[in-house]
This record gives sequence, C-alpha cells and structure tokens, in this order.
Amino acid sequence: MIDDPQPKRTKKEARISQPILVTLAAELNKQIVEQQIYLDSELSLPILAEKLGISVHDASYLINEVTGYSFYNFINCQRVEQAKKLLVSGEAERLNMVGIAFASGFNSKTAFNTAFKKWTNMSPMQYVKSLDKP
Repeated sequence: MIDDPQPKRTKKEARISQPILVTLAAELNKQIVEQQIYLDSELSLPILAEKLGISVHDASYLINEVTGYSFYNFINCQRVEQAKKLLVSGEAERLNMVGIAFASGFNSKTAFNTAFKKWTNMSPMQYVKSLDKP
C-alpha cells in the first residue's frame, strides 16, 4: 500500500468555501446551460477557468465537487447529451455521424464514438436504432 504524502482535506479545509462554491457552481451552470460552451471543440480547462475568473486548480476542484467528474468527463457528458438530442431530433438524417459529432463539440469521430459508448453503453448507430424500437 502506498501512503498518501498529503493528508486529505477536511470540510473545514476545503479549497473553496461553500458560499463561493455555490456562486461558482451557478456561474458554471450558466456557462454550460445558457452559453453552451461545451460545443466549442477547443474548450479546455484553462479557458473555462478564465471564463469563471478562477485558477485552473479551482476550476478543476469546482467541477469535481459539483459534478463528481473530471473536466473532460464532465464536458464529454454534456456533449454526448447534445448528440443524443440531435439524434432524437432527426438531425442524423440531415447530418452524418461526423456532422453530429462536430455539432456536439467533438473534434473527431473517434473521440465522439468513444465518449458516446462510455456514457450510453452503445454506439451512436446502436442508439439511433434503439429509438426505432416500440
């Protein structure tokens, strides 16, 4: 067993105080829900941190505390949900799967397929086919 060289933080030692965390969580929600920044395929943790006006470490901590996910898992989850909306809306008929991937914020078909499978346990095509079942 490897000893952790740094003791775990207690609630009193939280990186961000609860009132500030609540405020930042609201701003994060605004950026995700209203601004839909996850659709930008160039989005990175430093860019998000800048939009929130906090350090990269604080942004990472915020996402982990609020969602339980890492930055990339959180953003990919949002992108997969967007892709699912597009697939349900019939956009798959107008756009091919690569188009759906790009419209959802992914920068490659491989990244799209990998994330989609991770979050839904099926490929995008399997998901589309599952929509047709009664």
